[in-house]
Amino acid sequence: MNQDSSFPVAPPPAPLNGKPGVSISLYNMWRCVVCIAHADGIIQPEERVYLEKVFANLDRTYGLTPTQKMTLAADLELPQNLADLLVKVTEPEYRGMLIHFGTILANADGIVTEDEERILSMLHAQQMDSIDADKLREEIRKDMEEHRAELDSEVAELQKNAGIKSPVLKALDRMLKKLNIEMLG
Repeated sequence: MNQDSSFPVAPPPAPLNGKPGVSISLYNMWRCVVCIAHADGIIQPEERVYLEKVFANLDRTYGLTPTQKMTLAADLELPQNLADLLVKVTEPEYRGMLIHFGTILANADGIVTEDEERILSMLHAQQMDSIDADKLREEIRKDMEEHRAELDSEVAELQKNAGIKSPVLKALDRMLKKLNIEMLG
């Protein structure tokens, strides 16, 4: 049932009509979303309408090439191999968006099939496997160090308002003061 996912092959994006061209990663993310739509064996009318609107917006924003337009239209008709396309979604932000848009699309017809759920679960697992927890912890630690003075200042400001007992009310009062609204004194 799967057609060779490289047919037709979309060339690297080139500026079209002054538009930037869609990145290979973003383009293939949407091709993967189409694969999710095919998971239940048929693209439902709601899914097709959604995808066609997305493709029109991609073209309006990025200027899809004629080959890219033809490939997306062909993908709607004939399912591709998700694994072949997924390796072309190299940018982490688009990997995350794939899960988001895939979930929206899987729910578009009101029914999430076992096959759609299996694909989404696999994508979630791959996304979690790709996270470098040590690197993430280090980035958070560095961010906290860089903003330590600011955090300490905020804590000191909250403690200065000793008349206000609740930490929640202290925080709310501080936010309101930033908006020039004096509530608690």
